[in-house]
Amino acid sequence: MPKLSVVIPSYNRLDLIPLTLASIAEQTFRDFEVIIVDDNSDDGTQAWVKDFCQQDQRFRQYIKPAGLARGPAASKNLGFQHCTGDYIHFFDSDDILEPDVYERALAQLDNQKLDFLALRIRWFDYPAIREFGYSRPFTETDFLAKAIMRDHEIWTQNVLWRKSLLEQSPAHDEQLTMSEDIVFAAQAIVRAQRFAFDNDTFVDVRRHAQSLTFTQTPERIYAREVSVWRAYGLLVSLLQKMPSPNQAAIHYCQIKIHQAVAMLWRTRGLKTDTLSKWLSNLPHQVTSGNIPLAPQPSATRR
Repeated sequence: MPKLSVVIPSYNRLDLIPLTLASIAEQTFRDFEVIIVDDNSDDGTQAWVKDFCQQDQRFRQYIKPAGLARGPAASKNLGFQHCTGDYIHFFDSDDILEPDVYERALAQLDNQKLDFLALRIRWFDYPAIREFGYSRPFTETDFLAKAIMRDHEIWTQNVLWRKSLLEQSPAHDEQLTMSEDIVFAAQAIVRAQRFAFDNDTFVDVRRHAQSLTFTQTPERIYAREVSVWRAYGLLVSLLQKMPSPNQAAIHYCQIKIHQAVAMLWRTRGLKTDTLSKWLSNLPHQVTSGNIPLAPQPSATRR
């Protein structure tokens, strides 16, 4: 069995995924498997990846079957079911790694018997392949709260997990299309016994027009804000159950919920009955504290 399993969701990435897979294939650490889960691409990605997998037996492609939810969360969950490694790395189909990232990370995971290891992010643009920023260095104090408040970054790409930890933690929430990575990470972090971070090892995250994180179409904005609302509601619920809830992190989550609801109200004119239904289904009480949940709806607003 391989030491490391890498799970990569993919959809219509023909122009981006070749560099991603090449950066993994060229790792100095060789004991890994890569599971690419294709969300029924129609741009030739499937055929290209199939050919790539035939050339390197460490890579395998799975096509998401009908009936499963669309989106990266369901793809990650399906990929995880096929993992056989001791450690898991969820990676994106448009990002890249320096050749020694896995060698450095696996040495720390094994030698320190860690449940997870966090790496820093180095952003670059496309197609220029030019660096334009770094995530803040990690600090150990209030690690989870700082991750939630983005004082340091915990994304899909920059954490390697012990598989046995993830087997005890909830899967990726398939109802979320944005912020599902921090919800997934937070639920695992609270269960971890031992972790570390490496401020000198970077994951290269690409910023481009096709990125789900940065896409700004009206439909994408709407789906994003609904997901952010739900995700930070789940985080408030998680924080409130901790022995010593971090009030600054709870306050931050309430602000994110407020902002998401306000954006939905402005961009799509939420109906009053829809707003009321969503409020009743939120998994926590967001009206506590001094932050109003949303502007009062107009009686004639549609």
